[in-house]
Amino acid sequence: MLLMLAALGTSAQVTTGGLVGKIVDEKGEVLIGAAVKAIHTPTGTSYGTSTNVDGRFSISNMRVGGPYLVTITYVGFQTLTQSNISVALGAPLLLNVIMKTSGSELAEVVIVSN
Repeated sequence: MLLMLAALGTSAQVTTGGLVGKIVDEKGEVLIGAAVKAIHTPTGTSYGTSTNVDGRFSISNMRVGGPYLVTITYVGFQTLTQSNISVALGAPLLLNVIMKTSGSELAEVVIVSN
């Protein structure tokens, strides 16, 4: 009976961190579907997500500490990479990003059917 009461009195402990932010272009317009990848470099553990309709992303349940290598990609924009990112316990790290357009053009796609 005492064990059951003790279990009711305990609360869950947070043992992970996270990464949140917003990704926009140089004009301030949101980039929907931008890919965000975070790699915990000591272990190689990889976390990923994409931005929603508001340009926001959220990665939770990440290992605390770092360093992390964060890579953000979006078609038509330069890949953005940030290294030495550290994640704190229980409080998500805010990472707002402005992406620059790429100077390259997309290749032509030709579809042929018989």
